[in-house]
Amino acid sequence: MGGTSHRHFFACHACTQGRGVLGEWNGRGGGQQTRAWRRWSCYHPRACHVELRIGAKMKVDGQCHCGAIKYEAEVEPGNVVICNCADCQRQSGSVFRANIPAPAGSFRIVSGMPRKYLKIADSGAKRIHAFCENCGGPVYACAAETPQTYSLRIGALTQRYELGSPSRQIWMKRRFSWLTELDDVPGCEGQS
Repeated sequence: MGGTSHRHFFACHACTQGRGVLGEWNGRGGGQQTRAWRRWSCYHPRACHVELRIGAKMKVDGQCHCGAIKYEAEVEPGNVVICNCADCQRQSGSVFRANIPAPAGSFRIVSGMPRKYLKIADSGAKRIHAFCENCGGPVYACAAETPQTYSLRIGALTQRYELGSPSRQIWMKRRFSWLTELDDVPGCEGQS
């Protein structure tokens, strides 16, 4: 009997650059267990690493840049999505946007009131983008009517380094080709 495969991801609390997933373990039933480490991406001691169980819920909290709007939700670690579409590039002012979905029933604005912008895609789909009218910081995006989930920007969440690596990317035809070369770009731990 093959049993059920369980996916466990390991993330590092000490990484300041959010390198995310360190490894993946597949445990199979029937007395067999296999360990398949996807990659090691940081040098911190094992004590800094936390296990993320796929399917488990994690309570998160976030805020806009100035702190006028604060919110909380529950998300599933390891469910980060990167969107490379032109709208996300333009709205974020960056080359992609990293999001994690939160079920509508778990999302709650704790303080402040975001301003909302309605975006109608070429397909006709309508999405609300909520942001702080003071600092412009993104709060969420959701369907214009009866949202089932709220798309939260992982960079605005306090627990951003604990969410694991992205599970998928969308709009790959708009992805910047040089993104695969970033590991070869010289870097430093701080500003300079």
